[in-house]
Amino acid sequence: YMFIACIFFVFTPVAIPAVLDVILPINESRTKMICYYAEYFIDQQKYLYYLVLHTFVAVAFTLVIIASVDASFVAVAYH
Repeated sequence: YMFIACIFFVFTPVAIPAVLDVILPINESRTKMICYYAEYFIDQQKYLYYLVLHTFVAVAFTLVIIASVDASFVAVAYH
Protein backbone atom coordinates (compact mmCIF):
# COMPACT_ATOMS: atom_id res chain seq x y z
CA TYR A 1 0.00 0.00 0.00
CA MET A 2 2.75 2.47 0.90
CA PHE A 3 4.60 2.02 -2.39
CA ILE A 4 1.43 2.56 -4.43
CA ALA A 5 0.73 5.74 -2.49
CA CYS A 6 4.36 6.75 -3.10
CA ILE A 7 3.95 6.32 -6.84
CA PHE A 8 0.85 8.52 -6.86
CA PHE A 9 2.56 11.10 -4.63
CA VAL A 10 5.60 11.37 -6.90
CA PHE A 11 4.04 11.12 -10.35
CA THR A 12 0.78 13.06 -9.89
CA PRO A 13 2.28 16.58 -10.18
CA VAL A 14 4.06 15.53 -13.38
CA ALA A 15 1.24 13.51 -14.95
CA ILE A 16 -1.70 15.84 -14.28
CA PRO A 17 -0.55 18.63 -16.66
CA ALA A 18 0.03 16.08 -19.45
CA VAL A 19 -3.43 14.57 -18.96
CA LEU A 20 -5.07 18.00 -18.77
CA ASP A 21 -3.37 19.03 -22.03
CA VAL A 22 -5.22 16.18 -23.74
CA ILE A 23 -8.57 16.61 -21.98
CA LEU A 24 -8.74 20.41 -21.59
CA PRO A 25 -6.19 21.99 -23.93
CA ILE A 26 -5.35 25.64 -23.42
CA ASN A 27 -3.32 27.95 -25.59
CA GLU A 28 -0.35 28.04 -23.22
CA SER A 29 1.99 25.62 -21.55
CA ARG A 30 1.15 24.15 -18.18
CA THR A 31 3.90 24.09 -15.61
CA LYS A 32 5.14 20.75 -14.38
CA MET A 33 6.23 20.51 -10.78
CA ILE A 34 7.91 18.06 -8.46
CA CYS A 35 6.43 16.98 -5.13
CA TYR A 36 8.63 19.05 -2.90
CA TYR A 37 11.01 21.90 -3.58
CA ALA A 38 14.72 21.24 -3.28
CA GLU A 39 17.51 23.33 -4.72
CA TYR A 40 19.76 21.22 -6.94
CA PHE A 41 21.45 24.18 -8.69
CA ILE A 42 20.34 22.91 -12.11
CA ASP A 43 17.53 23.85 -14.49
CA GLN A 44 14.56 22.07 -12.93
CA GLN A 45 12.39 22.25 -16.05
CA LYS A 46 15.10 20.78 -18.27
CA TYR A 47 15.97 17.91 -15.92
CA LEU A 48 12.46 17.39 -14.53
CA TYR A 49 12.27 13.66 -15.18
CA TYR A 50 15.66 13.03 -13.58
CA LEU A 51 14.48 14.96 -10.53
CA VAL A 52 11.26 12.93 -10.44
CA LEU A 53 13.32 9.74 -10.62
CA HIS A 54 15.54 10.99 -7.79
CA THR A 55 12.44 11.88 -5.75
CA PHE A 56 10.92 8.45 -6.36
CA VAL A 57 14.09 6.64 -5.27
CA ALA A 58 14.46 8.83 -2.18
CA VAL A 59 10.83 8.33 -1.15
CA ALA A 60 11.08 4.57 -1.81
CA PHE A 61 14.17 4.32 0.43
CA THR A 62 12.37 6.31 3.10
CA LEU A 63 9.39 3.95 2.91
CA VAL A 64 11.66 0.91 3.22
CA ILE A 65 13.28 2.40 6.31
CA ILE A 66 9.91 3.23 7.88
CA ALA A 67 8.53 -0.24 7.13
CA SER A 68 11.61 -1.97 8.55
CA VAL A 69 11.52 0.10 11.75
CA ASP A 70 7.81 -0.69 12.16
CA ALA A 71 8.45 -4.39 11.56
CA SER A 72 11.25 -4.37 14.12
CA PHE A 73 8.97 -2.67 16.63
CA VAL A 74 6.26 -5.29 16.06
CA ALA A 75 8.81 -8.10 16.49
CA VAL A 76 10.09 -6.60 19.74
CA ALA A 77 6.58 -5.98 21.03
CA TYR A 78 5.53 -9.52 20.15
CA HIS A 79 8.60 -11.01 21.84
